[in-house]
Amino acid sequence: WGPPAKGPLRTTKATLQQHLAGVSVSSLPKTFRDAVAITRSMELCYLWVDSLCIVQDNKDDWPTEAPRMGSLYSRAHLVIAASGARDSSEGCFLERVAPSSSIEIPYKREGDRDGGHVPPCTKRRYSR
Repeated sequence: WGPPAKGPLRTTKATLQQHLAGVSVSSLPKTFRDAVAITRSMELCYLWVDSLCIVQDNKDDWPTEAPRMGSLYSRAHLVIAASGARDSSEGCFLERVAPSSSIEIPYKREGDRDGGHVPPCTKRRYSR
């Protein structure tokens, strides 16, 4: 998530009770606010953010919660990865130029034996 000065909001022993009572969206870094907006726009009820859902300075919480992350991600409707951002302050929607070469993204729906491919748009700039 970048350097400590730009690190995301984290749940720690000191903030646990406050976070259990609620976390203000305005207190989140831009990437997390974007993830909340994406989640809400899809009318999904839950958003897992490891720095908020795992108590970061609790040596007992990490061994319990970290192994569950694979199961959570494998059952997710959507996994959001802001992989183009340098840190949590940049958000999910960075302006970028579409690739010049064509690629296809494979997909498979439940019960669909063959699946298919989705060609991403390569004719315009991506931005928010």
